[in-house]
Amino acid sequence: MHLTEPYALSRSGRFLDALKDLDAVPATPAERIEADVLRVHLCERLGEYSRSRYLAERLLRGRSLSPLHQSDCRFALGLIDWDEGRFDRAVEQFQDALTLARAGGDPFRSCWIQLRLMAVNGGRVSAPAAATSIAQARLQVTCLGDPLVSAALHVLSAEIAVKHGALRTARRLTLLGLRLLESTPNLWLQALASNNLVGLAL
Repeated sequence: MHLTEPYALSRSGRFLDALKDLDAVPATPAERIEADVLRVHLCERLGEYSRSRYLAERLLRGRSLSPLHQSDCRFALGLIDWDEGRFDRAVEQFQDALTLARAGGDPFRSCWIQLRLMAVNGGRVSAPAAATSIAQARLQVTCLGDPLVSAALHVLSAEIAVKHGALRTARRLTLLGLRLLESTPNLWLQALASNNLVGLAL
């Protein structure tokens, strides 16, 4: 399958390599929509927001887009909205994406979106409310049993801990996340973890 390698590169956080690989070989007609949805994600990760938004909105206007592909597009649009300061709109996009992922029966997507909601809300609510959100996400991640998602839980929870001044907890969670990434490398999560450690050192 043409998309196998780009998906593998994306999972490891090598987004530029994944996009280059995806763009190098034209997708077959059967793979075109899935390739475009993956391109939406990769462009967002690389900061190509205009391209990502254009593709996502074009795909969402189509009537044949599956709930899971709709979820991916909504999630990418939410990430762009968040980065550009449209916080309430971003949360709405994440919630819509989560509903669609659950409707499509994909626990992996659901966990990723739940983690993002946890991360964005963690710094906006009280420490007890953030702890409740983390506990809910941890339950889903544990049920999924994916080491990459488990690593993301630890690294993103550490970010929230820093925002609430729990520096020892943040360091412990970051180191646990890095340990999990030894067996399932992801450059993006490793970079986030490194940022955590630099911030803690400062």
